[in-house]
Amino acid sequence: MSNSTSPALFANTILVSRDAGQAPTLQTIGVMGQARKKRPHNKSRRGCIACKRRRVKCDERVPCSSCVKRNISCLPPFHQHVVAPSLSIPSAHFQMDMDPQISLLHLELFHHWDKETRSTLTFPQIWPVVMQRAFNEDFIMSAILCVAAMHLTTLCPQSTKYSHAR
Repeated sequence: MSNSTSPALFANTILVSRDAGQAPTLQTIGVMGQARKKRPHNKSRRGCIACKRRRVKCDERVPCSSCVKRNISCLPPFHQHVVAPSLSIPSAHFQMDMDPQISLLHLELFHHWDKETRSTLTFPQIWPVVMQRAFNEDFIMSAILCVAAMHLTTLCPQSTKYSHAR
């Protein structure tokens, strides 16, 4: 195992082909005992989906220069865990009701959302974050319950129980 405090040493030996009729030779590139020089670079952590798919560095602009050059749509990555910066800031417009009226219908709708509706929606990686936020933001919980009620109304059109929940 190499010591992490010592500089990396390198020498690469490659097979170089010659003209027709001559045997290939081994050529060493680099010098043994010489410290390896690495070029400085900046990592791209929040690159667009197209750049990640192509495994190239993204300049993280919207749209990025790579997507503009290729004339393709530049989509932000899915893995960002920020739903919206404004959701984490307490606001006078969206105060949490400290005495909510929770019924068995609400619990049934939330259960249906979690077990059935959520899996039918796109962007599965965002829903766990949205569900966590729903316990702190009334409007998110209301939206979840409404979507679950609409889903149940579609699945059970004969029942009027869920159509009133919309």
